[in-house]
Amino acid sequence: MLFDLLSGFDSYNMGSWSSFPLRLSFLFVLILVSTLFYSTSSLLDEIYAKGAAVSWSVFKTSNGMNLSGFPLVVSSLFIFLMSVNMMGLVPFSFSVTSHLSLGPNLAFLMWGSLWVSGHRVSPNQNLTSLVPSFAPMFLVPFLLLVEIVTISSRPITLGFRLMINIIAGHLILSMGTNVNSLIFLKGVLLNLSGPFYGAVYFSLFAWMGLMAAELAVGLIQAFIFCSLLSLYTNDHAN
Repeated sequence: MLFDLLSGFDSYNMGSWSSFPLRLSFLFVLILVSTLFYSTSSLLDEIYAKGAAVSWSVFKTSNGMNLSGFPLVVSSLFIFLMSVNMMGLVPFSFSVTSHLSLGPNLAFLMWGSLWVSGHRVSPNQNLTSLVPSFAPMFLVPFLLLVEIVTISSRPITLGFRLMINIIAGHLILSMGTNVNSLIFLKGVLLNLSGPFYGAVYFSLFAWMGLMAAELAVGLIQAFIFCSLLSLYTNDHAN
């Protein structure tokens, strides 16, 4: 049912004419991005190197550096989410992060691993963190319930934040494709009249800007996902 509701907004369900501006704008944006990383190494190597550097800098303000293997896991997760989000923007491809099969499940797995790790290190410290310091005894059961609900909602909000933001970008691309294709085709078919050249250029540049914005959103969402995971390590037992 979920696939049926969301599959209509995937780019591979569009017609060949309606997706043509999308494919062309994706090619232009890819060329522009490749010029930013122009060096002796390949574009993919530069993206992975910069992604690892950005993800590693997240742990400077958290306790994640004290957890063995956690920085490497989150850095790999950042590169994975960044790659999946970028591949989801390729026309006629399947966007994995816009479905329930990845985002919420991955968030619950990472959050649950941190919770189990903290309970394994120090069960008493892990459980006492659920109750605020100097809380009155008669409020302890209520505060404990509120804290459990709050902590349990972290993986839900983390996973759905990633999924909803990616879906929103794909919805904008899908709904605007038909309008943009009409403008593009009208400009191509009536290009003999002169003024319609502006419609063609406006259509292409508008989609280039939108594709660049969606590419930035995919990178930012991967960074937010990993930075929130690193902030959750502040509650980890020492």
